[in-house]
Parts: sequence; C-alpha cells; structure tokens
Amino acid sequence: MAKFHLPAATHEGWYGICPGYASGVDTEAPCVWARWWFLDPLFWVADKLEAVRVWWETMLDPTMEPMFRFRLKPIAKETEG
Repeated sequence: MAKFHLPAATHEGWYGICPGYASGVDTEAPCVWARWWFLDPLFWVADKLEAVRVWWETMLDPTMEPMFRFRLKPIAKETEG
C-alpha cells in the first residue's frame, strides 16, 4: 500500500462544520483536510452538505459559479529570539 503524504499546512480554519488545515489556497484547487484523523468522517459529512448547498444554489440560479466556503486564516509561524 502506498503512503499518502500531506503537504505542509499554510492555513487553518473551518470547512463547514469540520476544523481543518489547507495548503495551496492561492491555487485553483487547494488541498484541504481534517485537522485530526478521527475527524475524517465529519469532514466527509461537511463535504456532502457543501455539495448539496452548491447543487441547490445552481438549481435556483443556473448562471451562478459555485465556490466552496472555507473560513481560513494563515498559520502563525514561531519567530526566534
């Protein structure tokens, strides 16, 4: 089985109802994952709820360009000295 390595997290915050980390937030497809491994099922639920919200909004307004909602802030780096 191949090991999966997550990139270094640059931001932390919330994805719906799940706390998480993110990297590559300035790219078209950022990498977002649950903050702790045992929150993976909650992250899955948050993803499905967000997909339903996007589906509903695009049904109401077909011209809308959906965006997933993340509440993120940069991770503070410790300074020496």
